[in-house]
Amino acid sequence: MIFDLRMFFYFLIIIALFDFIFTLVAVPYISLFPEMFEGLKERAEVSIYRQVAAMVGVIIAFAAMPLLVDVLAGRFGEFGGWTGASAILGFGAGGAFLLSLLGSRERREFSIEKALPFITSLKLTITNRSFFTFVSASLMISFIWGWLSAMVPFWVVYVIGAGLPDMAYLFLTKFIVAMALYPVWWKICLRFGSKKTLFLSVSLYVIFLLPILVIGDLLQAMVVMAFLGAALSGTTLVRDIMLSDVIDEDETITGVRREGIYFGTYAFIDRFALVLVAGATALVLGLTGFVPDVFPQPLVSLGIRLGMTMLPLVALAVFLFSLKHYPLGREKVAELRKALDKLHAEDSDLCL
Repeated sequence: MIFDLRMFFYFLIIIALFDFIFTLVAVPYISLFPEMFEGLKERAEVSIYRQVAAMVGVIIAFAAMPLLVDVLAGRFGEFGGWTGASAILGFGAGGAFLLSLLGSRERREFSIEKALPFITSLKLTITNRSFFTFVSASLMISFIWGWLSAMVPFWVVYVIGAGLPDMAYLFLTKFIVAMALYPVWWKICLRFGSKKTLFLSVSLYVIFLLPILVIGDLLQAMVVMAFLGAALSGTTLVRDIMLSDVIDEDETITGVRREGIYFGTYAFIDRFALVLVAGATALVLGLTGFVPDVFPQPLVSLGIRLGMTMLPLVALAVFLFSLKHYPLGREKVAELRKALDKLHAEDSDLCL
């Protein structure tokens, strides 16, 4: 019991430190995106680069981590294997991040702006209708993604009868298809705007989950993952673009750029998806009487199938309701772009 308690607090502290440092790094870094890239076409193109790089990183982690742990554990023991592999991937990721900073820049007219008082800025942020409806919709997206990730191990082992290592094939299929279809979603985004693109991609994603009700083997699961990847690329392409539109609208109201507090508040609210996923997991596994390493468990299998399909449908309903009230459609964004171009031209003249 003492050992378990120590491990609990160790994990708690490490996760807290990681999230704290990640927020310190990620919020200002991501906040540069809407400032450096202003038009829809440019943002959509850069978003593709960002998301493909992120997926390549995930694939490398999936493929490299087990191999590194296995090699290093043979020489340094299991703990040394995990520690060494984590250090190698950590330094690699850190180096890639530092390299990306070489091309990052902040516009001078924005860097010299006087920031609003924190309380005033926070109040304006959380009462912004565009932001509230966007973040509500985005929270449902994160729940759907997190719920799928949480349930896939149970689905693979207790429903389709495969092994945990087979999960790598499923996620690899999903990410490869997603990367391949970014050009298609880029054209859809330019043609219909980010709001309609998000509506289409998220709706398709939930629809593509429905075959989970009936499929029964790994090959069929890979086909489902391929379709999910096709929808995933559309959602990942436009989420940050839509938040950038919210920030653009805010500038026309307040007269200042406030990317940091928007991305920071968004990241905080989005974390509640983990709470929803944890609650949903406890609900489904608890109601079905799940027992680890016992086969077969027909009620558990049925509960997992229903949970992986029905709960996303509920989340989709909330998503669609929120998106319906999100006011920044394609035409409105075009109007904002014209107003901002005029405002930025005036600010540039003042900085000369």
